[in-house]
Amino acid sequence: MSETPANLVDVTGLSDGQAVLADCLIRPLGIVHGPIAEIVVENGIGEWLAGGPAAYTSVDMATSPAIGGERELRTIRQVSLMRAPAVVARMRLLADPRPPIAGLTWVRPRIMSFVNLVSARGEAGERSTKGAVQRGRLLAMRGADILAITASDADLGDMEEVDRVAPVIEQLAEQGFRVAIASRRPMVMRAAARAGARLVIDASPALDDDTLYTLGDIGLPVILRRSGHIGAHPASWPEALDLAAAVHTALESRIEMLEGAGLARDRVIVDPGMAVGHPTDENIALLHAVSLFHGLGCPLMVDCESFVPARTQTSRAGSVRPGPIEVALSAVSQGVHLLAANEPADIWSAAASFRAISAASFDDAR
Repeated sequence: MSETPANLVDVTGLSDGQAVLADCLIRPLGIVHGPIAEIVVENGIGEWLAGGPAAYTSVDMATSPAIGGERELRTIRQVSLMRAPAVVARMRLLADPRPPIAGLTWVRPRIMSFVNLVSARGEAGERSTKGAVQRGRLLAMRGADILAITASDADLGDMEEVDRVAPVIEQLAEQGFRVAIASRRPMVMRAAARAGARLVIDASPALDDDTLYTLGDIGLPVILRRSGHIGAHPASWPEALDLAAAVHTALESRIEMLEGAGLARDRVIVDPGMAVGHPTDENIALLHAVSLFHGLGCPLMVDCESFVPARTQTSRAGSVRPGPIEVALSAVSQGVHLLAANEPADIWSAAASFRAISAASFDDAR
């Protein structure tokens, strides 16, 4: 009997859908781009990843995703014949196209840059509204699709943070720029929405009831970022995958909390949480396995600055510390949709070059 890919069944009506998803993690492997992606899908040996334009040809599957659990490598044809509800549900989330968010489609990688209104990473932030607006316009000219405004600081009160971010958001939004607010304070989120912000970057360590109610009430798309690091120091490939699985489970729980608050999964962008100051081996583990997070059914974001050392962090001799361009290329090769970067021009050029080479765009080469 020949192995013919079977049609996936719709599991959205399952009453125990959340439990089903928890029973299976699938990491896409053999990710291809350009003309070869169309060929593998047409011949039934690949599946579109998040609706395309990338495709994948095999998977690393864990049907009992406990720490140290067994994993299996399977081809797309093998997986397509499996009828376990957990597998079918996860494959559906991997394959579904990601709808536009805040007017952004995902036919190419998008770039987000931050405008910091307080000191950040040891550098002075933009202290004036005029300076912040000018900085935002410059970042947009250099390729930023989203301008993320932040003034989160323990020394600022709620109203002080509102007074700092709201005028900047209002002016940039009036000029037609796509603006996000990065804050952990519900009052700031609401003020930003009124000022014209189109996305919220949740910077809170935990989704408390007030934050959940606010996010559900204002209804803006959310960039969900894992805060804090796991505390693990993976020293091997299996340990790296275990760490990624733990982060995946934590993020899936937070997505379900947002859904319970009335915010649909298709309005969430997920950031696995590679970040400045986190252990380098933790960041490398998550970057290595970032394609796993496509199984959450949301567009993925990666912080290209995540390997920049914190001011208090010393670099070990001989340690690997990829720069923003290297991180961007690794992320784009795994189908990541959104790249956060301080200097969007470099990241835009790297992503465009990757797409041109992958698609063999000879016209562009001329």
